[in-house]
Amino acid sequence: MNELMSEEIAFNDIPHDRTLAVKICKGLRPKITEDTPKLIADLIIKCWDAKAENRPAAKELFQLLRKYFDELNKEVSEIYSQIKECEKIKVNKLKNRTNENKSKNIQTHPQAIYTSRLLNFKNLPEPVNSTDYLSSFQEPVSSTSENPISECLDYELNEFGGFSKIYSADWSEGNIEYWDIENQKWDRTPNVKVALKSLDNSSKISNDFLNEIKYYISGHFSCFNTAICYGITQDPDTRNYMMVLQYYENGDLRNNLMNDLEYRHKIINLYWIIDGLLAIHDAGKLLVI
Repeated sequence: MNELMSEEIAFNDIPHDRTLAVKICKGLRPKITEDTPKLIADLIIKCWDAKAENRPAAKELFQLLRKYFDELNKEVSEIYSQIKECEKIKVNKLKNRTNENKSKNIQTHPQAIYTSRLLNFKNLPEPVNSTDYLSSFQEPVSSTSENPISECLDYELNEFGGFSKIYSADWSEGNIEYWDIENQKWDRTPNVKVALKSLDNSSKISNDFLNEIKYYISGHFSCFNTAICYGITQDPDTRNYMMVLQYYENGDLRNNLMNDLEYRHKIINLYWIIDGLLAIHDAGKLLVI
């Protein structure tokens, strides 16, 4: 939420190691920029609470963001007036920031890792909350045919994750749209570009997981604001399972942070994100994509 509003990547210039974990436990938080509407800043701070039970649930976030979404164009609303004030602050801030400086803001430390991975740090201090969310905490820190889908996919590696690899692929046969009763065949959209999420060490994956994916793609779960899962396949070499997902031409959220979105568009995007998250929760599962 803060990353979208601030257009800044959290802790991008320091290693993501035990030192950072200790600092976070002691109250370290990313900077909340002064041009963030207070209603949104309050939500961000709640989500950062050191005690998990104090953080808002997805349903609460959905209800609040839905309220702000509905009031974006109402001049008498609090969110409208706060956005207007923040727009003035942002205009002044942009005057003092060149394109060169802006580009430097998104450069990351080689040990700043933003993909899922298991961190098993021991003897961490008891987590506490920060007392100053509007200050920058980012101080320098030193560090030491059996598989028909895959047969018609021509893919290349895009990025690594902690537990997976992401590929882009050209699916020549394409995804199924519907059953053509007259011609007794599946109607497909050919030559579709898709994303493949290859799950590491999944060649002997459990039936429970496979059933969950089957549930996901069989029509029991759908939401406009979640990526479409067309099915699953296997890497012909490693036999790891791969989820065949909707491809987004503009990349992920982080790749689009520097597009200078208007505040109303940022809040709309936040609403869409939590709407998708809530749909996943309501379906009785949590898929980490």
